[in-house]
Amino acid sequence: MLINPHEYRVSPTLSSEKMYLRHMSATENTAEFLRLQKAISRRLGLDMNNLIFEYQLIGDLYQLNLVTVNPRHEHSFLFHTSSGNSKQEALQHMLDYVSLSHRQEHSYTVQWSKTGTSELHTSRSEE
Repeated sequence: MLINPHEYRVSPTLSSEKMYLRHMSATENTAEFLRLQKAISRRLGLDMNNLIFEYQLIGDLYQLNLVTVNPRHEHSFLFHTSSGNSKQEALQHMLDYVSLSHRQEHSYTVQWSKTGTSELHTSRSEE
């Protein structure tokens, strides 16, 4: 799934912590959210500015789409989707996936090009 990264741009005057906490209600433990998000960022080897945590309430469950943004090409890709009874639980499930499942999957290489160009780009997973 290709997502337009420009839809998610936030004013550069905001700190990365504030940017990633923008969707959370005041009742949620923002320190724990930030801890989980930073853990995901470290495990993936990506800067937090290159990750988008997108939450959606679907029925009784929160769905979390983790989108990665390639800083060089400015394209974004849906990395994985998790769900939970709360946003925090969905985020914990994402960390569990990144920590365990993602490491066990096979490596991959994707070749792609931007619409309207013939330049071929290559993205590889880390082994």
